[in-house]
Amino acid sequence: MHSTEKRYKQIISLLTQYLQAIQLPRGFGGDLVFEFQVSQGRVRQLVLDEQASFLKEQTVMQLIRRSLLAWLPEETR
Repeated sequence: MHSTEKRYKQIISLLTQYLQAIQLPRGFGGDLVFEFQVSQGRVRQLVLDEQASFLKEQTVMQLIRRSLLAWLPEETR
């Protein structure tokens, strides 16, 4: 596996763990699409693409968006 691909998988794993810890309301479902900007192995920007996502519950989207503002991969803390 190429080191860049390995790094992307690591970032996705860290983000997945972070998002799983968020307390979300019940009764909704959908897919979220994220876009990463990575430079020299570090996340420079993370964007929740609301147009491409299949979760339209605005309350949940706002909660996730606010939570993402506080997210940093472990090695950048």
